[in-house]
Amino acid sequence: MNYQIFWEERGAVAVFKGKLAMSDLIEYQKELQGDDRYDSLDYVIADYQQADTTQIEQQDREVSLGLTIGASYSLPSLRLAIVSTDSDTTNFAKYRIAKFKEYGINWEMRIFSTLTDARKWVGAAAH
Repeated sequence: MNYQIFWEERGAVAVFKGKLAMSDLIEYQKELQGDDRYDSLDYVIADYQQADTTQIEQQDREVSLGLTIGASYSLPSLRLAIVSTDSDTTNFAKYRIAKFKEYGINWEMRIFSTLTDARKWVGAAAH
């Protein structure tokens, strides 16, 4: 397991580390979306600063995107902050933003280079 989820009052922060495989992303999404607290989240911050996503193939990224789109139906309003400076991760995040718009997903999603900036955007107090 190359991630850890930290639950907060109004949201969750997921910290990813090391080389990520598709199985890590699916496990993370199942854990997050399967928790009773998921349906009341205001935000999720996904911190990829210490992660390597280059081993995840495009077809696998589509599976992850599909899970996210499906989850958006039970949680129609969410702020999703992606924290990364890695071009592979940020390019996939930009692709997801475009797909959210294409499919009419109401989630707000932005990319940040620091956890501090992501926390400011979601309105969470720094921890």
